[in-house]
Amino acid sequence: MTRKAWKKLETIKVLEFINENFVLWCKNHQDACAKAAKVHKLDRDANLIYNKVHTLLKASNSPRGRKVLLKSKKIRSLVKEINKKTEELNGGRKRQRKIKGRNNVKTTTNTNQATTSVKKVSQQQIKSVVENVCDEQIKHSEIRIEQCEQIKTNIVDMLEKLYE
Repeated sequence: MTRKAWKKLETIKVLEFINENFVLWCKNHQDACAKAAKVHKLDRDANLIYNKVHTLLKASNSPRGRKVLLKSKKIRSLVKEINKKTEELNGGRKRQRKIKGRNNVKTTTNTNQATTSVKKVSQQQIKSVVENVCDEQIKHSEIRIEQCEQIKTNIVDMLEKLYE
């Protein structure tokens, strides 16, 4: 595999896969990335895909990174959605991390990085995320059905006008 630039469509396919298979992503990032590569027939291994996803998710937490995400509305919305699901999975709480200050004094800082691995996930958390994803998919399907019905109505109206 040669190193090559990521195409926007490739990135979107991977992010959509992770968004749609979020439970798999939570259980094992590498497996999710490998499966995304296989499903979308990408010429990239799981590590390359993980690095790309991790970089994008992390970028949304920094002003400089957000500039990168401004280039694509679709990528930005997918990253936002994945981060939101991760935050919901973490119970909406900010993760705490201990760091050493200049005087070797341990202090606790709050970080809200949604890209950290989720090691222990309760059944209730998984159920909640799955329900949210399903509700979202149903909502999108209902919108698509309404659009199809409107198109059908428009076509019938046009046909009636043609044969008047």
